[in-house]
Amino acid sequence: MRVSGILAEYGSIDTGFETRYDWGRKVVCMCEIVLTEKEKAAIRALDSLAKKWPKTLWLFSASGSLKVMRCGPNGEQMVGEFGGMDDDYVVATINIPNDGGDW
Repeated sequence: MRVSGILAEYGSIDTGFETRYDWGRKVVCMCEIVLTEKEKAAIRALDSLAKKWPKTLWLFSASGSLKVMRCGPNGEQMVGEFGGMDDDYVVATINIPNDGGDW
């Protein structure tokens, strides 16, 4: 079961000390996450959007700035001269707090 599905369906996760999600990664947390109705609705909306997201667009998180990017002519993610994302393919910036760091 996806994390978003769990959160959207139940509104809270009692993680105890260890939770194993369906992709096999262990996540250790000693907290309980309880979501408001507004938070649950936002997660459901994002999950619904993901199901119909066009293959011609992709998201890039750049230091907290969420960019909607257009794919290249062959469906690839376009990169600039020095390997970072190509600014010419930015079509929108979305104001949703995010982080582009690896976990």
